[in-house]
Amino acid sequence: MGLYKRKNSPYWYMTFTDAEGKFYDKSTGTDDEKTAKKIWRMLKAKIALGTWHPEAMEKQKEKVSMTEVVDRYMKEVSPLKPGSHERDKQIIARFKAFFGAALLDEVDAPMVSRYKAERLQAPSKRGGNLSPDTVRKELGLLRTIFNVAIDEWELCEKNPVRKIIKSLPREEKRVRYVLPEEAVKLRVTLPAWLKPIVITACQTGLRRNNLVRLTVAQLDFDSNRIIIGKTKNGDPLGISMTSLVKETLSEVIRSRRVTSPYVFTDDKGEAYTPYKVSMTFKRACDRAGIKNLRLHDLRHDFATLMLRKTRNLVDVQHALGHKDSRMTMRYAHLLPEDLNDSFNAIDNQGTAAIL
Repeated sequence: MGLYKRKNSPYWYMTFTDAEGKFYDKSTGTDDEKTAKKIWRMLKAKIALGTWHPEAMEKQKEKVSMTEVVDRYMKEVSPLKPGSHERDKQIIARFKAFFGAALLDEVDAPMVSRYKAERLQAPSKRGGNLSPDTVRKELGLLRTIFNVAIDEWELCEKNPVRKIIKSLPREEKRVRYVLPEEAVKLRVTLPAWLKPIVITACQTGLRRNNLVRLTVAQLDFDSNRIIIGKTKNGDPLGISMTSLVKETLSEVIRSRRVTSPYVFTDDKGEAYTPYKVSMTFKRACDRAGIKNLRLHDLRHDFATLMLRKTRNLVDVQHALGHKDSRMTMRYAHLLPEDLNDSFNAIDNQGTAAIL
């Protein structure tokens, strides 16, 4: 018997055998070594005294419904992920509607496959059916819920989602930026209150939620920095203010007639909702005759501009707050013509020149 840690989990695991010699490998449910040792010692004592009954535990697991599991996830885990909590609420509602009163141990791979098939046939708001990428995100949440139920709560032992999610094709990540002629049109159709938000988005790459919830306290005009406490991935983010952003934000704060902790507010000092900002931007695009452009694309516009001017993917990655460099690499293919200078720099140089 012993304690150990897995590479893919922060929790301590314990291996042991019961009174009948059956081997077990289970999570302690804690990442604290001292607490894990206490749990392990208590378990060994129960086994020695004959008071540990795994059969009773298994019967208790069988009574847990899928609805109880997703509710527990939304209460204990999802709030710790502010970047995805609101989206989780929408997806969870679909899980409840589909799985109904099914017990956790009744949710198997065929049932998850039926959920996948049903969602792929569901209509999209933009017309047609939902994309495989959208369904993949939903199954990704379901997979996470099962992982927590396995590793932390020990309510089940298998994750039925892992095989099903692999069958969905990976879609090419969307990269859409604003063309110069489109910017000229938007200059006319954007409402006055929205234009500073769009300018800030194009010069900072901030996500929509960070933009609408941007506070005066997050602005440091002395050091020209914007400090975001938590981004979508849960990490803090500090980005520089360009002179245009500094001028824009200063004017917004100076010219408003209400006192508010938020930078962008309505006449009552309330922060604009993400929905209102997105829909108003869409209507401005419609009036300008611009198709297939969303507010989130301003983040791509920022990344593309910085990459073209600096050719530094690492800087773009840090500016966007990407943990994984593969997320940033989606922009690299946009710049084949900008590589000409790099190839000219190695022309007739190095090994080839010597040979």
